[in-house]
Amino acid sequence: MANKIGLQSIFPVPIYTTFIDKNLSNQIENLIIPRLDSLQFTDEQYSDYFLPKKLVTASEINDLLYQIDIFTNKFSEETGIIKFKVGQYWVQDYKKGNSHHRHAHGGDVISCVYYVRANENAGKLRLINPNPFSTITQLKTNTTKHLHYDITPQKGLLVIFPGWLMHEVIPSQHPNCIRTCIALNFGRG
Repeated sequence: MANKIGLQSIFPVPIYTTFIDKNLSNQIENLIIPRLDSLQFTDEQYSDYFLPKKLVTASEINDLLYQIDIFTNKFSEETGIIKFKVGQYWVQDYKKGNSHHRHAHGGDVISCVYYVRANENAGKLRLINPNPFSTITQLKTNTTKHLHYDITPQKGLLVIFPGWLMHEVIPSQHPNCIRTCIALNFGRG
């Protein structure tokens, strides 16, 4: 193939977003919301990540996991990122001022965030440009967009991205912040 002439956008980072069926989203919300009081506050948000017992069992959210499996298979097929089984999942709940520091799931190949519920005051999911020089170079177009990509949480939204991609949750300072999610990682096997 001949070299292309002119401006090219290379090394894209694939993300996949979709909505889960509304009835299933309602079932998951009705299952999880009454149990949120049992989540532990970590340094940044409420989570069952470090708890020995999860807020919900895999069998309780089997239909959701099945749907996520379909979409992560599609993501895997379209990107060439080889998907393995679910390594872990956890529930997180964010209130006013809660956040999640910048991090990646480097040992996992695919990461997902499913929004159990969210309102217009919820803190956004920020995906960080993996180019280590993006903060010190100046682009003539989209100067802010080249640093990060923000996703607004919405009930039923599923976001899929490579596990190595740095991301964070931006805190909301609104007193009526509602943001509950299930995070999942697909490991190496």
